Amino acid sequence: MSHKNVHKRCLTLNRYTLLARANGGDEAAMLLFRFQRGLYIVTSLKNEIASDLQINQAIMENLLHFSVNWLDQKKGIFQRGPISR
Repeated sequence: MSHKNVHKRCLTLNRYTLLARANGGDEAAMLLFRFQRGLYIVTSLKNEIASDLQINQAIMENLLHFSVNWLDQKKGIFQRGPISR
């Protein structure tokens, strides 16, 4: 499924939260999907070679922090510090 189709599907189903857009705003780059008691984070990050990892490192770190904070909130633990650099 192309990212453009995913983006259209998000708007139609209204079950995803659009977190980031790509290619001039025409495509979804990052989506959040809450399901039952959990959530899925869907990304279009390309991590095939070392330079891709360097480019995406900050966003991947933020996604991990976001996930840990979300889990802490579910468990009733206080929120940790800011997730942005």
